Amino acid sequence: MKTILVSIISDQTIPNVLVIKEMYGLYDDLLFITSEYVEKKGLDKWIEMACGLKADSVKRIKVVEDDLDDVRTKLANLDCADTKYIINMSGGTKIMTIGVYEFFAKNNNKIFYVPIGKNIMSEVFPNSSSFNIAIEYRLNLMEYLMSYGLYYQSDESLIYNEEYTSRFFEQFKRKKFNFFAENRIIDSHELESKKDKTYFSGKWFEEYFYSKLKKELQIEDNSIALSVKLFRDIKDVQHDNEYDVVFVFNNELYVIECKASVGSKATIKNNLDAFMYKLAAITRDFGLRVHSNIVTLTNIEKNAGNKLSGIYKKSRILGISNILDAEFFLKSEEVSSNLINK
Repeated sequence: MKTILVSIISDQTIPNVLVIKEMYGLYDDLLFITSEYVEKKGLDKWIEMACGLKADSVKRIKVVEDDLDDVRTKLANLDCADTKYIINMSGGTKIMTIGVYEFFAKNNNKIFYVPIGKNIMSEVFPNSSSFNIAIEYRLNLMEYLMSYGLYYQSDESLIYNEEYTSRFFEQFKRKKFNFFAENRIIDSHELESKKDKTYFSGKWFEEYFYSKLKKELQIEDNSIALSVKLFRDIKDVQHDNEYDVVFVFNNELYVIECKASVGSKATIKNNLDAFMYKLAAITRDFGLRVHSNIVTLTNIEKNAGNKLSGIYKKSRILGISNILDAEFFLKSEEVSSNLINK
């Protein structure tokens, strides 16, 4: 008897990729339940790509997503002789999932779904009493982004090594992150060395945060990236957007904008607005479910004054997870605890 893993495909592709990866070796073949919307957008191909499968190598059953009779009719043509099915119900419309459940909830089949943001598979047939199986597989950054049809380029070559940058951070911290007390930052644009000019203009803070997160969370090289350029098409010369630090942790995506300074009292609101809109674009333009964060060494409360409530209101509207400023870094040695979704 052969075993086939069935995936209902929709916009949230990560649960499909996770189950295919997690259950590798437990099935003989794959089957996608798709729709016109899915195939037109290419969601099924994204999943194949993220799973390292050849394009169009997986058998599809294409249904009308809001027509229960069509779903029933298409599935009725499936030859179930000597076949056991494992069904991932995480995607699709309500109509698709009803039709799929009706058809497969029988014999020795098993039906699961993956709750969004949780690394478990919850069994709904034949055991429906909160029977959960842990998902041990962890996606790397390329697998995660490919699940959304994205490619990326990055540059993890540090201008100065981790020890040098950490030492500079601690020196600056002893100065209470007073930019006027650090000549290398104040005079960065006048430095003779191009390397130092780039570094002290703000790159040092990106490199500090990248190295700090990598160490604290013990993130593998292939799961975190610095200066990330996102592309919809790998052949594109011009990237769609660039982000300072991007990483995957426990199968969730985190994007960080690292800005040593976010401006003076006159400019802080406009600058923060621009950073927040840029972070919001990763959800709007790419459809990614993401934890977006801004980290800075500016004292936001002091500089923003009566604009502070408006800034934080906008951050909530735009779905920004955290804004960490100088006050946080003066009090905390660990940076990851306030960023990671517990």
